[in-house]
Amino acid sequence: MKTTSWSVDRLIKSTRRAVRDSGNYSAFRRLNPRYHKDGLDLRVTKQSATRALLFFERLLRALKQNGHGVIVEDKRTHIVINEQKIRVHVIERTKKVELPDQGYSWKQYDYTPTGVLSFVIEEYSSAMFKKCWMDGKTPLEDQIDDITNKLVSAAEILKREDEEREAQHRIWQEEWRLAEEERRKREEDNKRFAELQAQADKWRQYGVLTAFLAECERVLLDQGRGSLTPAAHTWLVWARGRADQLDPFKMGFLEAISTPLKGDLNDCERL
Repeated sequence: MKTTSWSVDRLIKSTRRAVRDSGNYSAFRRLNPRYHKDGLDLRVTKQSATRALLFFERLLRALKQNGHGVIVEDKRTHIVINEQKIRVHVIERTKKVELPDQGYSWKQYDYTPTGVLSFVIEEYSSAMFKKCWMDGKTPLEDQIDDITNKLVSAAEILKREDEEREAQHRIWQEEWRLAEEERRKREEDNKRFAELQAQADKWRQYGVLTAFLAECERVLLDQGRGSLTPAAHTWLVWARGRADQLDPFKMGFLEAISTPLKGDLNDCERL
């Protein structure tokens, strides 16, 4: 995001250069701020550009006298009042005129200036405050005092709403953090319980295998008339070794859970 904080004089000069360049105008015959750099947001025809620029200059100087400023951010103009940014622009109403038939299958139009200017606040707010001033019985230039007063009021409203949104955002963040912590605890608890069940299954399997191997040894002893053959002895040693791998107690299950988890340790330290 590009932000330009220039003096009023420099912004006026930059905008004046943009006004003179025909390439900065859109198909609607209005100056398009996206086509030029660091100028004020004027959306007016070339015929009305000088007047619109003079209006903007008078407005900015009036605001400056009261300690307020102006910045251009991403080619958009923002009035800054008590650190609150208010996006604004000046726009001219144009008249859509149908051109004579030139043999095309579609109608063609041109846009002609009307000289009717409006000053617009481009901020969303749930509060009802004036956001547009336009030429009428009173020219736009003669409404500058009202505009400056309303801008100050709008800044207070927008600042309050921003603070409320930020406070609500912090509440949502905390709610999300607590929910995420609860989810993580449930997930960890389920994981620990699944491990407990797995160890219990191994213990049952170990008990079955131990009983089975005891019976195998009894049968082998009977077959060997009280003694085991070397092959039988070797097999029993191997089988019991493998069976021992299913015994949670021999495999260190209790030793592993004797060390408190990080969260449990912190809970103990707080007691």
